[in-house]
Amino acid sequence: MKMSNRFNQEREALLQPVRIKTCKAELEKMGYTVELNEEDKSLTFNVELPDYEKPVTMRLYPYSGWWSAKHIGSGRGFRNMLKAIKRAQDSIL
Repeated sequence: MKMSNRFNQEREALLQPVRIKTCKAELEKMGYTVELNEEDKSLTFNVELPDYEKPVTMRLYPYSGWWSAKHIGSGRGFRNMLKAIKRAQDSIL
């Protein structure tokens, strides 16, 4: 497994698999099909938005909590990502 340049790599090695598993399981429970990119340890899944024909691809880095998607935005924190998805799905553009 390729390690990042983070200061505390032992902590990352310990927590990253747990965070990946937890986030993936919760997203799948919500009905998303989630894929793990082994190279950068990110999770990707598609989000349907009301005003767009194609789904938007969302990318989440579970260890750092960073997420981003076109038309939704970017930020940190799993719960904040879920709120942003809900806001984008509820908005009528």
